[in-house]
Amino acid sequence: MKIRANQSYFHESDTFGIPITVKDYSKYNITIQGTALLLQIPYISVLGRVVVMMYFKITGKTDPPEIIPPTPSNNQEYTIYVGGDFHVNVYAKASAGKHIRRFDFLRRDGKPVNHTGIQPAPNISSNVVFISMSWSPTEVEKGHHILCANAEDNEGRMTVDLHCFRILVKGLGILKL
Repeated sequence: MKIRANQSYFHESDTFGIPITVKDYSKYNITIQGTALLLQIPYISVLGRVVVMMYFKITGKTDPPEIIPPTPSNNQEYTIYVGGDFHVNVYAKASAGKHIRRFDFLRRDGKPVNHTGIQPAPNISSNVVFISMSWSPTEVEKGHHILCANAEDNEGRMTVDLHCFRILVKGLGILKL
């Protein structure tokens, strides 16, 4: 999401809100007791919507932390098989005089992610750290997933963008003899 405020003038400590409409679409035709609902076309007909307010406060120059290489690129796509192991290191750099105090991992389905503690990466830079994340999908987790990471520094500033990985989990497809 990008918000362009080209014609607006803000001062430090100003606050404002932007209403955002979140819509829910069906992925499949909807049936109730075997009867298809004709008006619910997958990915076209809206099932529901809610309006939320995004709150902003102008804080001046923030110098937020950044997710940096050798972290795999944003929106990198992976295919993993049930029982396999997805493993990735996420590196973050804090701005001068600050340090990374935590990472957050977010799965689209809300389930927790296994990860190590924060570790220094002095071979890259003195203010760079990384964390190792892993996930072994199960049979019920077959399908498309999105897993995102962000970092927070000691002043509570977070990375501007989530750094995401797109993961397709496939079954093993073992043939029975």
